Amino acid sequence: MALSQDQLQALLDCIPAPSAPAPHRSDDQQGQKAPELSSVDFQAWRIWRKRFISIVQVNQWSNNRARQEMSIRITGDARTRVDEVIPIPDNPNDQMLNQVSYLDTLDDIERKLIPESDCDMTRARFEVAAQESHEDLQAWHDRIRFLWLRVNPDKGTQDAEVD
Repeated sequence: MALSQDQLQALLDCIPAPSAPAPHRSDDQQGQKAPELSSVDFQAWRIWRKRFISIVQVNQWSNNRARQEMSIRITGDARTRVDEVIPIPDNPNDQMLNQVSYLDTLDDIERKLIPESDCDMTRARFEVAAQESHEDLQAWHDRIRFLWLRVNPDKGTQDAEVD
């Protein structure tokens, strides 16, 4: 039993049309933009660093792209302190720079931003830190964790020794 032209057209009208493919977005338009960092304050740095790493992961940027974004987004006093640390490749396909993780570059920036004397003062505060009367256990733990990370930026909290 053959279908007439009208029956075939009615059948085709019942089939939903395929959705149009999403327009291709260029690398410049892709994903979230990293925030700017101009402060040399440690807490501002830690917040910026965490957010930057998240954005790199979400946007799936290469090491070179991440370093380029760092170069653009670190400004002001922060840029003055770390200008020589951020390598900007002349050639985006430079294999040597591609092998260096952007996380290593962030570690180098952190060492430049945070003076050693500041770490020494924080280390002394960490060693004598006690729970304040107004602090609950969680607030005290958060404060101690912040001091630990400030004194030991290369170590995670899993490396902290507990007595």
